[in-house]
Amino acid sequence: MPPSNESASTFTQDAKNLGIAEHCILAGGRADVADLMLGADILAHPARSELAGLVIIEAMTAGLPVLVTDVCGYANHVQLANAGVVLPSPYNQVELNAALLNMLSDPQVHLQENGIKYTQAMSKQSSPQVEADLIVQFAHEKLKKT
Repeated sequence: MPPSNESASTFTQDAKNLGIAEHCILAGGRADVADLMLGADILAHPARSELAGLVIIEAMTAGLPVLVTDVCGYANHVQLANAGVVLPSPYNQVELNAALLNMLSDPQVHLQENGIKYTQAMSKQSSPQVEADLIVQFAHEKLKKT
């Protein structure tokens, strides 16, 4: 879903204020994200607050090494898979810059392979039916307790 006009103007103004507007593309929702990921070298997701971050799993599926902060809910998947770098809190721009430079200077193919293998294993172990069964089981257990 593309950002609202209000969000777009806020992002644009923030980028101008930071002097980086000429380096930003406000793309909104896109159908070609998978193609973009296949053309990228890494995914940097330096969130300071993020509950999930599905884009991280998508990047691992595409074989992108991932650079994330530990506040992202899906950072644990990067760590479990050994598919990138998870930066500790509190957020530190210097640490992010160093990690990004290191990842771009020394491509580590095993990170790509690890991410792909991990997400393939996830997809084999997970299905909407399995998740639905777990929810039903949880509901039955909860009803027994009341």
